[in-house]
Amino acid sequence: MSKKPGKFINIKGGLTSVDSDFMFGTNVKCKLNLEILHDVEVNFLTTRVCVEVRGVLNYSPTVIYAKKLSGGDSWMAGDILEYEFEFCPKDRISFYGEHVQFAWYVETDVDLTNASKNYVRKLYLKDFSLIKAFSPEKEYDRKLRFKVFPKKYIYFISDFNKHIKINTYRVTFLIPIILILLGIITGKILFYVFACVAIVFLWYLKQRVWVFQQFKSLNISSKSIENNRQEVEVKFAQNWNKIESLDCYYEVREWVQDRRGTSTMTYDKLIKRTKYKRVKDVQKANIINTRINLEGVPGSFKQEDVEIQWYLILRANFKSGKTGLYKHKINAS
Repeated sequence: MSKKPGKFINIKGGLTSVDSDFMFGTNVKCKLNLEILHDVEVNFLTTRVCVEVRGVLNYSPTVIYAKKLSGGDSWMAGDILEYEFEFCPKDRISFYGEHVQFAWYVETDVDLTNASKNYVRKLYLKDFSLIKAFSPEKEYDRKLRFKVFPKKYIYFISDFNKHIKINTYRVTFLIPIILILLGIITGKILFYVFACVAIVFLWYLKQRVWVFQQFKSLNISSKSIENNRQEVEVKFAQNWNKIESLDCYYEVREWVQDRRGTSTMTYDKLIKRTKYKRVKDVQKANIINTRINLEGVPGSFKQEDVEIQWYLILRANFKSGKTGLYKHKINAS
């Protein structure tokens, strides 16, 4: 826990578990050793086990376990104090993505009496450590970071049954026409630029998303079986005979929206995706048995503007050569 010798206290910590690792949902034992270097009086010593969300945005940590290890006490120079406690990490696994991280740590919190705070502050000032003098208890408050992983990655997908009506919103095709007309009327080139961007975007929608419009509607349902296996049923209202093959897979993404400043920045990155399961003989109703063969990926998560997003994705490969994607957001734990 302590990277270099302290001036007032040295704190060392160790973690052990029956699995020789720190597993999600199993008890972990923590042992703290405090070497006291100066006489001080304390009001209390507490410890907390926390998991925090870091990355593009940082949030206050979630406290998983807290315990008061000592009340009012006198710590004498030369004392070696030992404390032990157990906790169970059960909120979420460790994860270190590009934009989102889930980090675990054990933290000590020492509350010195006012007299001891003044004593520590004076010694810092004597050494010209002005910044440390403003936080006399900082050396007593330490963090021991550790990682939490499951013994086996098992994901539970919430069952769902969803009926989707597919619309193309044809009125949107008027947008580039209106922008071009505004360009002709005002003579401003900017309207032509916007019109070109709108045309490219609409072309993408027509080729990859709205290609599903020919089915009129879809019915997608999913239920968990066991051992990371899912049974997905896809029903088409019409035109399923135009599909050469249908692929089904899952993907997990880290997503952050940063609203600080004058503009909003969105960070969206793929974490992992599963192998796809292909149906070659597509029918009106199709049952697809899939397996979520992922490791090192957290379940669904949302805290304000930070998310871990899970999607069930259908990819229709048409006989015409076109490909269409449909993404359905799901809940995984």
